[in-house]
Amino acid sequence: MRPRIPYLTSLAPAMAGLLLLIPVFIYQHEIFRTLNCGRTPQLDIPFMFLTMAADGFFILMYFSFWAPARRNIFFAGLIGFLLSAIVTQLLKSYFGAPRPPAVFSPEQLCVLGHPFASRSFPSGHATAAFALARFVFESPSLLIRTGAILFGLAGSVSRIYVGVHFPADILTGAIIGWVVTDFCIHYFRTVRKKLLSV
Repeated sequence: MRPRIPYLTSLAPAMAGLLLLIPVFIYQHEIFRTLNCGRTPQLDIPFMFLTMAADGFFILMYFSFWAPARRNIFFAGLIGFLLSAIVTQLLKSYFGAPRPPAVFSPEQLCVLGHPFASRSFPSGHATAAFALARFVFESPSLLIRTGAILFGLAGSVSRIYVGVHFPADILTGAIIGWVVTDFCIHYFRTVRKKLLSV
């Protein structure tokens, strides 16, 4: 069994994300244009699948049906997922940031699916994907941990590809999902340890 990840070590991916936030905010329109669809139609179906798989509903289904196998942290992961979703929705309502279809003309971007126009920041899909990634990161398998990160990244980038989010929305959502779930997992373990020692 793999040793538990120290608290600050488990936050390393989120810290790396924070370091990238400023340059991503500055160059987000350029990054968006590079990653937005329209250049390689062969990728449209895979990215549409990824964007649906990273939806909070499907990830909640994962927690409900498969995650109980890790029952020692199941509730911590589930609470982290739900709390991070609440934080993201509150921030969406507060900022009310425009989405790419409200910023660019139809000729300047490619949108797959419904062209949402508002509540862009932060991305709920990225929050959900990285809340799940942090939960799965507890696996002793390096392959599974790597797969969790890659799923989070692919599902998040898909939101740029389909034209409904800017890179800063994605990165901020990813940080929220990871940090909130990480906190819940460590808090749960601390409380559980104290209860068992009584």
